[in-house]
Amino acid sequence: MLAVIVCNAIFTGCSSKSIRGDMQFDRRLFPLGLYWHEVNLNITPKTSGATPQHFSFSGVIRLREDTVDIAVLSPFNTTLLKMHEDLKQDLLTTQVFVDDLKKHESKFKEYYRVLKGLLFANREADGKGPEQLTLSTPNSQIVIYHFTHYDDHNIPDLISVTHPNFNIEVKVSGYEL
Repeated sequence: MLAVIVCNAIFTGCSSKSIRGDMQFDRRLFPLGLYWHEVNLNITPKTSGATPQHFSFSGVIRLREDTVDIAVLSPFNTTLLKMHEDLKQDLLTTQVFVDDLKKHESKFKEYYRVLKGLLFANREADGKGPEQLTLSTPNSQIVIYHFTHYDDHNIPDLISVTHPNFNIEVKVSGYEL
C-alpha cells in the first residue's frame, strides 16, 4: 500500500495541499492524513574535530489513528527505508533497502522518535499552531521544534528541530487530509 502512495507522490509532483470537504480539524497540529516532505539532516559529531554530516532526502508519512507509516526516498525517488509504528502496541518496525544504511537502523529509529513529538503536537488553545515547542526525550535530552510559514489550513510549511546531536529541517511540500 505504501508503494502505491509513494508512486502517487512521485507522479503527482508532491505539491498538492488539499483537505476533504468534510474534514474537521482536531487539536493536532498535523491532522490524520498523508504528508509529503523534504528533509535536511545535519549530524553534530560527538568527537571534537570530526566533520559534521549532512543528508538530504524526501519522504512520505501517513498518519492514522492507530498507525504511522513512513517511506524515506533517495534523491532519485527510490525507497531507502520504510518504518511502521503500531501505536496501540507501541511497536516500531523498519525495513532498510540499502545495505550501507542497515548499520544505521538504530539511528533512524532515534530520529523518528524525536520527530514523533511534532507529529502528535497539539495546536494552541485558539486553534493556531505554536511558533515553538520544547519537549524532553525519554533519556532527558531537550528537543526544540520551531514552526514557521503556516499555510491557509494552519499547517506549518517549515519545521526546524534542534536536538543536542543533530538538527533537522523539514519542509512540508504537500498533504491530503
